[in-house]
Amino acid sequence: MTFQESDFPDLLKRIEQIIESTADSTVAIELIQEILRTYKQVPVYPGIVKLVSFGMVEDIEPKKIEKGDLITLNNEKKTITGHVKSNDNGKLVLAATTEAVKETELEVDADSYSECKKIKPDALKREWPELYFGEESQ
Repeated sequence: MTFQESDFPDLLKRIEQIIESTADSTVAIELIQEILRTYKQVPVYPGIVKLVSFGMVEDIEPKKIEKGDLITLNNEKKTITGHVKSNDNGKLVLAATTEAVKETELEVDADSYSECKKIKPDALKREWPELYFGEESQ
């Protein structure tokens, strides 16, 4: 059996779909981590992992949220993701929280941050140039 004949390409397509369709990257990362945890439970069945990944997110009423749940709250302006410490009739206390503000443009003073990293999309080209078949190689 070749890689293309296995269920791995479909699982990778599912991960790509999550990245493309999820507005908040924190949510996408959490969902992908859950997929990886599930894969570790059934490593020989990537197709099953893909199938159950569609049931990993559900809409829920705020009053039904329980302590320990990982939740995401969305509105037009921001998305908040975190683990529920307590729920008092819809008044939530969240831990390990991330907040993503939705802006079309944002001015930032980069010098006020202690760390700055750049995503380098050309890693394959730099590390394994013989495997890079991008536009320049044509």
